[in-house]
Amino acid sequence: MKKILVFLLTLSLLLSFTLPSFASHTVSRRLNDGAGLLNASEAQELGKELDRLSEKWDMDVAVVTVSSLDGDYPSSYAYRYYNDAANGFGTDGVLLLIAMQSRDYYVYPSGYGETAFTYAGLEYLCDRVAEELSEGEYADAIEEYAEQCDDYIAQAKKGKPYDDDNMPKAPFDLVKNLLISIGIGLFIGLVVAFGMKSALKTERRRYGAVEYVDKKGLKVTHASDIYLYSTVTRVRRQQNNGGGMHSSSGGGGGGRGGKF
Repeated sequence: MKKILVFLLTLSLLLSFTLPSFASHTVSRRLNDGAGLLNASEAQELGKELDRLSEKWDMDVAVVTVSSLDGDYPSSYAYRYYNDAANGFGTDGVLLLIAMQSRDYYVYPSGYGETAFTYAGLEYLCDRVAEELSEGEYADAIEEYAEQCDDYIAQAKKGKPYDDDNMPKAPFDLVKNLLISIGIGLFIGLVVAFGMKSALKTERRRYGAVEYVDKKGLKVTHASDIYLYSTVTRVRRQQNNGGGMHSSSGGGGGGRGGKF
């Protein structure tokens, strides 16, 4: 009995030393999941992927999630976090910020990141990430971000970053396109069916008196519509800028973000 107690005590002491050490290595410094959106397995896998990309391109590809911005702007929060010396990021890099309380996301590029991630390029990237975030698929959103960053930086290294005249091709969604095709087919089928049904009707509503007059032996030699006047009303169209590019409102650098 004494041997068993000694064994259990020794095992508990070993676990108390090894578990904290293991936990400290599950998340990379480039992945700070302060909002707790990922489980341990997801955090470890995504952290390794961000480290791999950062080493591959010699620039930091990072993510930070927070519960609250504490009243700060997403742009300035992302700027301050990336440029905080304590986080150890280099001049060149890109950071994805996810704030849960306000449902904000923001992508902040730095140094060479500003070359690789143009305004138009950031808009496309943010749309892809926001789609996953809005569905609550946080691990998928970060994975999508990492994949896009890899593609964007590779494209920039070729000397032609993604921009208005050179955007990434959206992936082909087989299910979505199949549903769209079926919908279009059904619509065309209904239009044809209603057209055939309408052609079978022998009685039709008459909107003019010409046919009735002809039946009484009168002949109409000329008929015309006379245009008298028209009224044109002009309404100023409101500009809708959407999420758009966040400037340095409240401090911070360039980038793009929005709500999810």
